Amino acid sequence: MNPKTVVILLLVFAIFIALLLSPLFMTPSGGPSYDASQDVPALPEEFLSSKLTKVTLPTEEGILDLSFREGKWWINTPHKFPANTKKINEFLQRLSEVSITPPGDPSEDSIPNEPEPIYLENSNGAYLLRPIRRIGAGRTIIEIASDQIESRYNANNTLHELLDNLHTADFFASSPEPLLLPDLSRIEITSEGKTSSLQQSEGKWWIGGTDQSVPALEQGLPDAPGVSTYLELHNNLKLRSQQPYSPTDTGLAGYGLDPALISVDYLAQDGQAWRLQVGVPADPEDKTRYVSYGPAESQYPAVFVADTLNALVFGQDAKVFRDPRIMKIPRSLIGEMAIRNRTGHYKIKFMSNGVQFITSGPDFTPGVTPLNTKDGAKLARQLSDARAIEYITADLADLRPIASVIITPRLDGAPETLTIFPDTTDEAVLIQINSEMKLRKVKQDSIRMLLEKNFIESNH
Repeated sequence: MNPKTVVILLLVFAIFIALLLSPLFMTPSGGPSYDASQDVPALPEEFLSSKLTKVTLPTEEGILDLSFREGKWWINTPHKFPANTKKINEFLQRLSEVSITPPGDPSEDSIPNEPEPIYLENSNGAYLLRPIRRIGAGRTIIEIASDQIESRYNANNTLHELLDNLHTADFFASSPEPLLLPDLSRIEITSEGKTSSLQQSEGKWWIGGTDQSVPALEQGLPDAPGVSTYLELHNNLKLRSQQPYSPTDTGLAGYGLDPALISVDYLAQDGQAWRLQVGVPADPEDKTRYVSYGPAESQYPAVFVADTLNALVFGQDAKVFRDPRIMKIPRSLIGEMAIRNRTGHYKIKFMSNGVQFITSGPDFTPGVTPLNTKDGAKLARQLSDARAIEYITADLADLRPIASVIITPRLDGAPETLTIFPDTTDEAVLIQINSEMKLRKVKQDSIRMLLEKNFIESNH
């Protein structure tokens, strides 16, 4: 072989070696290039979103811990808060698209820099995906560990794309978890240093303790707010610009929440307690209101920006929820009204066809011929429209009733007894509903028909 041929062969061999060592022909471990046709999903079927119970993610703000309970996703640390289910499902869908090439022998230079992993858990075990480092050709090395395997793989770059764009705030739900009236036992409202409360007992809401016998209005009326209205404001509070709180030098004071302007505690029947707080801006010209929300004992509640007007409504005194009505039974459901006043004793029966009959006498003697009347409908409308203007505490031993009416519903339900007592003024009377201790002060004109009407004479 002549020298020229030897040189040419050596040159070809050198070029072949150079190409062989090129990244185009190598994996990170130095072996032959991967074959994309061998790629398989990195996420096994048993760890798909529908079967998961826990997910832990590394975000730019720290570790985000999510759990699936009672059909919903929750953010667990540093507080429990409903998570954005759509965002989680989107993330898990993208995670399922991460593909890997079956591993070869890892080289010594494939040393992990110990990044935080993605941790998945279901009822049968756990699965971990840890990115190690980026390498050429759009591939990365990931470490996978489960009960059955622990190895490294070549993977596409989907995993890094996911992790590079994770922010804790994106996973928060836009509203707190809805609270239901039957599930609550008490609502404590603290504003301007004064605390008032709403308490539920045996399915009824009261202002303060039940011993005070000041009933609260559960369902709102056109002219009066109800406890359900207040809770609806909580449930529909659309929080925006979520700012998950993390301990800093200023802490909650940086949001005007230490001390808070308003504090509302929701105590559940099962013992859980949630606290909502409204902050006051340090700058009087700032109309922004920060609202923190989370478990009552949590030092790290979620902090949000809320509409100023809605936020300040949370500071209403519980007294505004008092029930102003003197008759609770809807007038469309009245079956009978037994009336006593200065002119006599009467009983009005409401028939299902709309006809009303009236009888009279000290014992409402059945032998008295009933008379057709329209007075029942007039009185029912008057009583249903009457509102208390004040609640009064009085010694009933010193008062004699001047009128009463027992209202019995057509359907199942307890009757209501309204007992009317004179007031110190001629313009108002005091009404006791059933055996409640508090008396309602009502203008006489609003129920004058009940006080003075002679129902029999009006039909002659």
